[in-house]
Amino acid sequence: MKTERINREPFGECLKLSNGLVEAVITLDVGPRVIAFNAAGGKNLFFEDSGLKIHSEGAEFDARYGKGKAWYIYGGHRMWLSPELMPETYYPDNDRVAYEVKGDTAVFTPGAQAENGFACSISVTLEENAPRLSITHTAKNISDKPQTKAIWALSVAAPGGVAVAPMSAEKTGLLHNRNLSIWEYTNMADSRLKISEKYIVTKQENRAPAVKYGTNNTKGWALYFTNLSANGKTGGLFVKKYSPNHPDGVYPDGGVSFEVYSGEHFLEVETLSELTALAPGLSMAHSETWEAYDNVALPEMSDGAITEFAKNYGLE
Repeated sequence: MKTERINREPFGECLKLSNGLVEAVITLDVGPRVIAFNAAGGKNLFFEDSGLKIHSEGAEFDARYGKGKAWYIYGGHRMWLSPELMPETYYPDNDRVAYEVKGDTAVFTPGAQAENGFACSISVTLEENAPRLSITHTAKNISDKPQTKAIWALSVAAPGGVAVAPMSAEKTGLLHNRNLSIWEYTNMADSRLKISEKYIVTKQENRAPAVKYGTNNTKGWALYFTNLSANGKTGGLFVKKYSPNHPDGVYPDGGVSFEVYSGEHFLEVETLSELTALAPGLSMAHSETWEAYDNVALPEMSDGAITEFAKNYGLE
């Protein structure tokens, strides 16, 4: 793995990681965010808020974090803790990030969230001779009381793309095999959503209101096609994999380990760990594996075509 410290406006200093097949850029002056992930020499698969326009601030932030404090999305991939609360979840991570490189792994450690009682970090490993990255998110309870949380890993993908997630397909007889959580602002008849027998397909379009759903996704993978060609036939591909523990795991948001949010500026592909009761001083972790490809021929958004496409990437 090659490393290089670079400047990427408006985020400041970043660390660029590359194995010759994929590249990742992680912010050091703020965050951390994996602000870019792409095939080597290709376009970023992630959204970047280059104008720093998307943020949250106000009296709740002033009271909890100090006057004038604000949270910025920045873009890229971030780590949160679930269930979502305002302003607890939206910690203003706008300070310098410590990092250490050990072989093919880089560990990024921001300052502790004293107000929330957690210390978090992410470690990023580039696999040798594969267009693949592994990322592990770690949270430690530094408060003096037990806390129950799930790690929430959110990849803010570039606009104009299409997300594909599989339906769970276990044979459960008379019992249900799928959880589907719907957020109150979501219209299930929205044209951005297509639910079939095997998959949920979500488009990103520049319009409000947003749509968001969550599933148990026992297959543990999702696809996002973006940076599409003029005819929409080819583009970049982001493959996201994780290891859910359903049906035994207890997850937030109605029992889901996977969520998609499609808003007017970007689409988020999100995974969650199990809800974990952490005693003071204990930690939990949640890992994902990513792959990045360029100039991929998009399948038709039909069950048969998606299944054949997924098989080619070892997913079905």
